[in-house]
Amino acid sequence: VAPTTLAISEDGVTGSYELVLTSEPTATVTINVNPDGQSTAGPGVLTFDNTNWIISQTVTITAVDDLIVEGAHTSTIVHTATSADGNYNGIAVADVTANITDNDTTSDAGQIFLPIIMGKHQFESSLPDLIPRQLIVEPSTGLAATTPVTLSVVLQNIGTATAIPNFWVDLYINPLSFPNEAGHLWGTVCPPPPYPPGNPCNDDYGLAWQVTTPVAPGQVITLTSMVNDPYLAAWPDTIWPGFFNKGSKQSLWVYVDSWNGFKVPQGFIIESDETNNRLGPRDIIDVAGGGSAVIITGLETNEPFPVRPLPNP
Repeated sequence: VAPTTLAISEDGVTGSYELVLTSEPTATVTINVNPDGQSTAGPGVLTFDNTNWIISQTVTITAVDDLIVEGAHTSTIVHTATSADGNYNGIAVADVTANITDNDTTSDAGQIFLPIIMGKHQFESSLPDLIPRQLIVEPSTGLAATTPVTLSVVLQNIGTATAIPNFWVDLYINPLSFPNEAGHLWGTVCPPPPYPPGNPCNDDYGLAWQVTTPVAPGQVITLTSMVNDPYLAAWPDTIWPGFFNKGSKQSLWVYVDSWNGFKVPQGFIIESDETNNRLGPRDIIDVAGGGSAVIITGLETNEPFPVRPLPNP
C-alpha cells in the first residue's frame, strides 16, 4: 500500500493510493476497502489473481462534507483480505490515514438556514436509516450447479423516521467490484466479456427489489427471490435462474437504497447514516460443477444493461 498518508478536504480535494500484491497468488485475492465515517472510498473492493497481481490498483478517498465544525481531523481506511490462498487469506494490509481539512467554521453555526427542499424530501431532525441485516442462502451447503436456491435479504429501518416507498435494493453475484455508494446497479459492475479478460461475471446474474411500501422505524422486511415476492423486480432488472449455474465460489453482496440515478452518492432515501447500506461478501464456496449443468445465460455479450427507471415519491 502506498502512500499510507493522504491530504484531502471537505471542499472536494480527493486523495488516492495504490495496492498491489507482492507475489503471484494461487487463488483470487479480494481486498475490501473499509473507510470510517469521515470518508468514502472508490472502489470498495479490489480483486487480484494470477493475471493482474503485479498491476497496481488505485483507490480514491473522498472526505465526507458535513456541516459539523471539526477543524483538522483524520479518517482511517482499513483493509481486509480474503482468499483461498493461505498466504493471502487474512493477511495484514496496512491502514491508510487521510488528513482532512474542514470547510466549516464557527460562524456557520450562528447562521439560520431555511429548510432545503429536494423534490418531496425535506431535511429534518429525525431521519430513517435503512440497513441490510442478513443475506440468507437456502440451502447454503451441498449445492450442485443446478440445485434450486432461495436468496433472501432482511432489511431494517433503524432510524427515527419512516422510509418513504419506492426505494431499490440490489443483490450482486460475483461483482468485479462492489460499490460504496448508490447509483451502481448490479449489472453495471459486471461488464460483459471480453472485457476485462477473465471476467468472473460473464453470466451476469443479479436481483433487484423495489420496496413500494413505507418502512416504519424498527420495522423489518424480508425480500426473497421467490417469484411471488411482491417487491421482486421483473426482468431485466432481475436476472436469476433460481440456482448457481457454475461451480466454485459464489460471492454475494447487497446494497440497500441502491438507485437514484447514476453517479449519485446517496440513494433515494435521505438517511441519518449513508455508510451502512451494504452487506457482503457472503461466500458460497462448495458449489459443485459438472458437465450436466444447465447454463442459462444472463445479459448477452454485447447487450447494454437496461436503464432502470428512477424511483418516484
